[in-house]
This record gives sequence, structure tokens and C-alpha cells, in this order.
Amino acid sequence: MSRLRIIASLMAVMLFAGITGPVFSQEKPSIAEEALTAPTVRFENRTNRRATPAARQYERNLGIRIAENAINDRTAPVADIQIFRVFDANKEKYGADVIVLGPKTDFGHILAIQRVIAGYLERAFEFKPEQAETMSLFIIYYNAEIRSRPELIEKSFSDAVIAKLDAKKAGIDRSYKNWPGKTMILIPLRKNVVRPDKADIDREEIKKETEDNKDVKKDEKDALDKVDAERTKDDQTKLDQKKSELDIKQEQIDQQKKDLEKEEQEFKKDLVDTGKKLEELRKDPVKNAVEIKKEEQKQQDLAKKQEEVKKQQEEVKKQEQTVTQEKKEVQEQKTDTPSRQEEKKDQSTSTTDTTKTEEQKKEEVKKDETIANLQKEKEELQKEIEKKEELSENVVLEKILFMRVQSIEKGHYSNELWYVDTNKDDTLFRSPFTKICSRDFVAVPDQGVMVAGYAGDSHEQSDHFLVLLDPENLEFKKQSNESVFWNTPMILRDGKIYAVESFNGQYFLSRFNPDLTLDARSSEGMSPHSEITFFKDKIYVTGQDKDGRPTTIQVFNRSDLKLLKTITPPK
Repeated sequence: MSRLRIIASLMAVMLFAGITGPVFSQEKPSIAEEALTAPTVRFENRTNRRATPAARQYERNLGIRIAENAINDRTAPVADIQIFRVFDANKEKYGADVIVLGPKTDFGHILAIQRVIAGYLERAFEFKPEQAETMSLFIIYYNAEIRSRPELIEKSFSDAVIAKLDAKKAGIDRSYKNWPGKTMILIPLRKNVVRPDKADIDREEIKKETEDNKDVKKDEKDALDKVDAERTKDDQTKLDQKKSELDIKQEQIDQQKKDLEKEEQEFKKDLVDTGKKLEELRKDPVKNAVEIKKEEQKQQDLAKKQEEVKKQQEEVKKQEQTVTQEKKEVQEQKTDTPSRQEEKKDQSTSTTDTTKTEEQKKEEVKKDETIANLQKEKEELQKEIEKKEELSENVVLEKILFMRVQSIEKGHYSNELWYVDTNKDDTLFRSPFTKICSRDFVAVPDQGVMVAGYAGDSHEQSDHFLVLLDPENLEFKKQSNESVFWNTPMILRDGKIYAVESFNGQYFLSRFNPDLTLDARSSEGMSPHSEITFFKDKIYVTGQDKDGRPTTIQVFNRSDLKLLKTITPPK
């Protein structure tokens, strides 16, 4: 009987441990997984079964797909998970990305939700995978904290965010039973001019509100501090780069202003001279009738050109205002970052004794070494930037590429791509792929060299495609599934490729991924003979129609290529 009691007691202990034990039992856990398995951290999960690699990847991909929705302003849920953003960079309180778990979601383990958040952070905020794991862990901690302390939401978030929330669902519950349909995960946002949509996670808010949480261990806090340091360093590098870009833009604007001012003065002088000449000619209007008409037309043309210059000056003025505002934002952020760090340092100092211990002195030595290492990294980065600036755009893998026009057939080109191998005594090498119709080529990072080509024996026997050539030997690598206009521009912008696609008898502005898969197609057709201009969040397509139709300017939304409006200049 006593043996039965002992066995029963052991079974009870094992059953209890299965319900309330550490949240994870997965093999080789990542940083975030290790943190969540801490004995003091308790989430009631439906199961402690190990997630398969496929399940982990699926959950991470869910987060990436949700991020794509957020980036493209789509509101449709993914697996009954919805995302919406409420953010105004000019508001003092935080904006937020809010991840809503619908009633059909079926997460049995907190780690699954963490992986979704990690995938979201990677895509939406450019976090590295290991950074995303640490940050997603603290977002879970943070949301568990605000679930039990709703006053934090009102104190920290803007009225616009609060208006979108259901107070009973904000944050995340510690039990899986209250996750489906009852969870709104808040990610606090602050302004960051060098991150997508000028928004970034406010890591200080999360650190501050989880600081006193006894569930958070020191090694977890250290991991978050490391992420903070890496992101801050990356931000500073991006700020320096953006400042340099804005300085170059300002120089270009200054030159445009000078050129337009010179044009304006020349037109004014020509108008004065034309006016004086007309005065003389009108003294004998019969004799000078033809000449008078000619000069009057010249006067009208000059007036139109002068008006056009004024419009250009207004546009340049707007560009300058934009650059000035962006430079101001960059400077404010560059100034704000050290002040935030100094504030943290002061808070830390106020809680310590004035007498430094040996351990503190060692820590200071370590900090000095860290600063020295950062300075060294900065110098190496600068050298790398200078090295890149020395190279022309047609240099790929230390080979100098050039296009040779082989023949022209009914306006079509049939070209050859060559390179000079600088590592082999400037040896010449010709690409074996000779069905090239573009006059230009584009080096696509990590993919190859892109040209426009055709598949048949001649231009007339085949559609034309975007073609990737291997950067080492210039052999055919792959081509797009979609046909393109034979004389299409090929524009590499923001890691995507823009070209004029031929589809169902019409031409469209289309965006391709670096591997030449179609990413988006414009909602309306366009003239293939068009000039494409990128400006902020819009793309302007100026149609140079060759059929005698009037010139039009189509304005497309840059994110999804939907037509916003069409501008027709006056005749």
C-alpha cells in the first residue's frame, strides 16, 4: 500500500510539473527561447511538444507576411492575424503597431507567437534574425506587463492608438486560453528618419517598463543592451550616410538654381531685345509684316519658356524645402541619440556610490576598449566606403564591363557584352549570350548582370525578356517569365527592378524582384516611350507618345503601382 502511495505521489508531482514547468523544452534553443525557458517566467501553454523546423519556419513566415501587409497598407488578415499601424511622428506620445490575434488563431505555445513577432520585426524594421529573437522576447514581456497594468497604455500611447484599442484585449495574457480573439500586441513606435516609414521600435520604453520585472534575467537584459547598441550604431551610420546624400542633393539643387537663374536672365534679355526690334519693325508694318509676325511668335515662345523656368524654380524650391526639413530631422536625431544615452548614464550614476569599486574600474577599462574598437570599426567602414567610391558602376567582381553595338535591325539593337579582366592583365572576354537588345546593362547585387534580351533567332521571332547573366562568365543564368518592351529602361531602385512590361497587348510599368520574379504591375497601361521619374512615394511616368497623341503624365503610388492621377499639360 505504501508503495502505491509513493507511486501516486510521484505521478502527481510529474503531472503538476507538466502543467506549470518552464515554458519550453525545445532542443538547441535560440537566445529568445533560452530566455523564455527561465523557471521564473510562467506562461500557461496548451502543449510543451517541440515545434518542428517546418512549423517554426511557417510561424516566422507568418510574421513576414503580416509585415508585407503593413508595408503595403493592406488590411486583410493573414491566418486570422491582423496588423494595423497608428503613428504620427509629430506626436509626443508613442504610436504603435498593433498585432491582433483573431478568434480562429490556434497558438498552443508562447514561443509560436514569439516567432511570428520575430518574423514581423525582421521584415518591417530591418532587424537581423538574432536581434529579432531578443526583441520579440521583450515585446512579449512588455505586453504581459501592460496586460496587468492598463494605466501604462494611457500614460505612454497617443490618443489615436488608445481609440483603436479594446482595453480588455490590450497586451497578452499569461494563459493560452485567453489568446484567440482576446489579444492585441502593442509595439511602441518612435520617429526614426533612417528606418522604413520613419518609424522604429522604442526600445527605451520596453526596457524601462520591463526593468523591474523579476521574470527578466540579467543575461536577457544584456542581450537587449547588445541589440540596442548595435541598432544605435547602425542608426548613426545611416544618419551619416543620409546627411552625405542630402548634402549632395543640396549641391545639385544649388546648381539647378544657378542654371535656372541664368536661363531666366537670358530669356529676360531676349524678351527685351525682341521688344526693341518689334518697335523698330512696327514703324513700317507693311514692309515688315512677315518679320513682325516672326518676332511676335518668338516673343510668345520666349514668354512660355520663361513661364516654364518659373515652374521649374518652384519645383526646385519645394525640393529644397524637403531637403532642408530632412537635414533638420537628421540633425535632431543625431543630437537626440547622445542625449538619450547621457540620460541613461545619469540615471545609472545616481543609483551608485561615489566611491568606485575595482569592478567598476574594470568596467570602465572595458568601455574604453569598446570605444576604441568602435572607432576602429568606423575607420574601417570609412575605408570601405572610399574604396566603393573609387569604382565605377560598370565594375563587377573587379571586371570592367562594356557593351558593344554589333548591328542595328529596324531600330533594334543586337549587342555584345564584354569585360576587361583586371586580374588577368586586362584580358578581353565576350559573353556567350549574344541576343542582347538593350544598350545598357545593370549590375544586380548577389544576382548577376541584367540585360534585355530575346529567345528566338531575331527580334521579330521572339518576345523580349529581362535576362540575368552570371557575373563570373557572363553566361545565361535566367530570364523573366514576363515579356518586356524591347527598348525598356531597366531601373534598379530600393533593391527592386523597374521596367516596361508587355502584357495582353498593352505596356505597363512593372516592378521585379532581384531574381526577376514579378513583384507588382501598374494598375493602368502606359506608353512604352516614357520617361520614369521617382519622387518620394510617387512615380511620375511622362508619356512621349509617338502616334501623335498628346503628352500625359501618369502619377503612380510607389508602394503598389496604383494610378493616382493623370496630368495633361495644356496645349
